[in-house]
Amino acid sequence: MSNWYVEYAIGNVSNRNKVVPIERFSKEVVLENLGKEIYRSMYLYDNSIKSYLEETQTVVGFAGEQSVDKIVMDIDFHKSPDGEEINGVKTIENVKKVIDTMNKLGIEDNHYQIWFSG
Repeated sequence: MSNWYVEYAIGNVSNRNKVVPIERFSKEVVLENLGKEIYRSMYLYDNSIKSYLEETQTVVGFAGEQSVDKIVMDIDFHKSPDGEEINGVKTIENVKKVIDTMNKLGIEDNHYQIWFSG
């Protein structure tokens, strides 16, 4: 994961456009701001983000190399065409198919998190 930067904000999302190397995020941002709201971008940026931020003061429009270190899947229950909620069996079956596909692509369990939200 070296050479990747992560964008973050402390206290409010409007305090964004700060970056730190991903390997220093936990120590330099999280530990130093315990008890405060911390927002972290899902995206990782190559080191050219630093010069881009100096020029533009924002990450918006950055066209350099980007990546992700975690895949977040927010799963909702499968619904019938009329909007009726169907039991979670169909949803679970579909999630298992997605996990199987990811495993076949070499995506390891520690690279994703599944949330069932509704």
